[in-house]
Amino acid sequence: MSFRHIFVYVGYEKMKALKKEIKNTVKTRNKVNSAPDTVSKLFDITKNLESIELEYKIPFSLFVKGYTCNEIAGKLGISVGMVKHRIFFTRNKLTNMLFKYL
Repeated sequence: MSFRHIFVYVGYEKMKALKKEIKNTVKTRNKVNSAPDTVSKLFDITKNLESIELEYKIPFSLFVKGYTCNEIAGKLGISVGMVKHRIFFTRNKLTNMLFKYL
């Protein structure tokens, strides 16, 4: 299994967990007044995260997991400068997308 397949699988597992959380929130929505807001926010956030291209998402997720820029560059076969650019770009894009939820 290649690195890209592993990354997609891990993303799939996170999406399954998020969907399960959304279903649980919907089930208890009569008990919690803010449940519809929570569900719509979760959908908006996941939609924003899915909109980022894989070429930017992979270096950013590896950086968040604790890999150095040199290690990421070696794994992906790109330059260290390109890794830093993609991490910077993704961080800024996520900040702008999710600013209204902070």
